[in-house]
Amino acid sequence: MSGKPFKLDLLNLGGGLNDGVAPSHIQDNEFSRLVNFYPFGSKLTSRRGSVRITSSAYGERLTSIFRFKKGTANWQLMVGTRSGIARLSGTVLVPLAIATGTTISASDEPWRFIQYQNEMIAVRRASGLPKRVTEDVVMDAGIPPPSAAPTLVDGSAGSKIAGDYYGVFTAFNRDSNAESDPSPVSTKLTLGASKLIAWSGITTSTNAQVNARRLYLTVPNNKGRYYFVKQLDDNVTTTTTEDVVQDNYGRAVSFDNAIPPTNLELIESWLERAWYSDGVDLFYSEQGLPQSVGEFNRISVYADDGHRIRGLRAWGDRLAVGKTNAMHTVLSAGPRRFELVTLSDAHGLAAADTLQTAEGLLFWLAPDNVYRSEGVGANAISTITIRRILDRVPEVMKEKAAAGIYPRLSWYVLAVAVDGAAANNLLLIYNYKTNGWTTFSYPNVPAFLAHFLTEDAGEVLYGVHGADNHVYRLDTGADDWGTAVTATARSKAFDYGQPGFRKGVRRIQVLTPRLAESLTVRVYNDETDTVVKERTISLYSDGWKRINLSTIGKAGELHQIELEYSGRSPLDIEGLIIEGLLLPRHSPVL
Repeated sequence: MSGKPFKLDLLNLGGGLNDGVAPSHIQDNEFSRLVNFYPFGSKLTSRRGSVRITSSAYGERLTSIFRFKKGTANWQLMVGTRSGIARLSGTVLVPLAIATGTTISASDEPWRFIQYQNEMIAVRRASGLPKRVTEDVVMDAGIPPPSAAPTLVDGSAGSKIAGDYYGVFTAFNRDSNAESDPSPVSTKLTLGASKLIAWSGITTSTNAQVNARRLYLTVPNNKGRYYFVKQLDDNVTTTTTEDVVQDNYGRAVSFDNAIPPTNLELIESWLERAWYSDGVDLFYSEQGLPQSVGEFNRISVYADDGHRIRGLRAWGDRLAVGKTNAMHTVLSAGPRRFELVTLSDAHGLAAADTLQTAEGLLFWLAPDNVYRSEGVGANAISTITIRRILDRVPEVMKEKAAAGIYPRLSWYVLAVAVDGAAANNLLLIYNYKTNGWTTFSYPNVPAFLAHFLTEDAGEVLYGVHGADNHVYRLDTGADDWGTAVTATARSKAFDYGQPGFRKGVRRIQVLTPRLAESLTVRVYNDETDTVVKERTISLYSDGWKRINLSTIGKAGELHQIELEYSGRSPLDIEGLIIEGLLLPRHSPVL
C-alpha cells in the first residue's frame, strides 16, 4: 500500500506517568501506563527486585521500622511489634527485654522513634509513658524524682563556712545524662565554721535506668536555689559526706526534669530537643535531655479548631506540624521561645508517616492529594492519574499510608492501600528532581519504610510488611524473592501531527544496552486495549534494536507502543523510534 512515510524519534523518555487524561493529550515523553519502570533522567529504567532479609517470620505483627545509628555508616535495624520492640540480628528479629516495672500492652498502633546521641525514645498511642530503648532493653522514659528528703547533719572537721544549709538530691543516669527533678528539701542544718556535712536518707531508685544520684546544696543562709556538690556513682549508697566550698559549687539543680506526659502519639527530634504530641498539644523536652519535659514546655496548636495533630517532622530551621486540616510550622524565636506559623490552612495531613523531607522540601499526603512545599505555601504534585489512584484509597486506610525518602534516586516513596485492600498494596514513586511519577507493584508492599546508609556510603531502602511479619530490602536483586519483576510502559497515543489520517506502523527501534534478555513490543490503535501486533525480541546486541512489526493492514488514527520486560537484569530504555506510513484519508483497510 502506498503512503507517505513518517518517523518519530523519542530520545527523552523521562516524563513519567500521566494516564489521567486521554493518552493522545499527554506529552510525548510521558506514559499512559507505567508499572515497575521509572524515569531516570531522559531514560526509562526497570526497577530492581527486593529480598526478604529475615529468614523466618516474626511471632507477631510488625508495626514500624527504625534505623538506630551506632556509628559512621553503622546502623542497627529496629522494628516495632505488637507487644514490644525487636532488633535484627543476622537474619532473625530478636525481641528486646522489657525492664522490670515497665509494661507494654499489645497493640497494632505503630511505634514512632527518635534517636538522640546513643539512645532511642519511642512512643505509641495509648501505651503509657514514652519508652527509652537500647539495643537490649525497653524501659519507661523519664526518671521520677525521689519522694523523700535527705537528712543533713553536722559532720567532722571540714572546710565549710558557718551558716544555714538546705539540700536536695536527684536520681541520675550516667550514660544518658537523664536526671530527675529534685527530692523534697531537707530540714535546715545550722552548721558551725570549718565543718563538713554528713548526708543520709539518699534513697535508691526503682527506675531501671538510674545508676547514680546527685547532691545539691544551697549557699550559706539562702534557700530555694541548690547547686551541685557531689555525685554518687551507684544506686546503692544512702549515706555520704561532702566538703565542697561555695567557690567550687557546680550548676544549679533543674526543676524542669519532669517525666514526659503519658499516652503520647508522635515524637520528633529538633533543635537538640525531643518534641512530643498527644494529638492535641505539642510538648518539648529540655535541650539535650529528651526525657525531661518541664511543666511549662507546652505549645497549643489551635486546640479549639476540632482537628488533631497527626504528624511531626524536623524541617531544617523549623518543625512541621501536620494537623488533619492544616500544615503548621514551629520556628525558634529565642532560647526558650517558639513561634507557630501556618504554612497552609487548606491542606492537612492524612497520615503521620507520609510527612517527609528531602533537600529542603516537605512532602505529605493530604486527604485529597500529595503536596510539597519549599517553605512558603503548598503545591499539589499529583497528576490526574495519581489523584485517581488516591481516590481508590478508602478513608479508613488513608491514615495507614506510609512514605520514605530514597535520596540515591531522588524518590519520595508513598505506600497506599487501594481497592479495598486491608494493607498497603501499591507504591507510588515521585522523583522530586524531575517531578515524574511511576507506580511499583510488589507481592508484599511495605507497611513502613526506612532509609539506611551502608559502610561503603551506599544507600539501602528497607520495609516491613505487617501481615507476613518479615523485613524486606527494596531496590536490590533480580526478582522479588523468587517472583519475576514485570515492568510495563505504554506510550502516548501518537497522531504524528496528522490528526484524522490513518497510519500504519512499519517498524520500531528501541535503544537499550546489550543484555541476555528479551523485550516484548506491542502496538495498540486508537486508545483501545486491543493488541494489534506484538513481537518479542532479543536484547543481545549493542545499540538500537530494529523490530519489523507492520500494522499497515490494521491501520488506526492513533498508535500506542507498549514495552514489557521481565528479565533478571535492570533494563535502561534510552530511545524509541516509530516508523510507518501515513495513509490516504479514504483508503480501505486491507
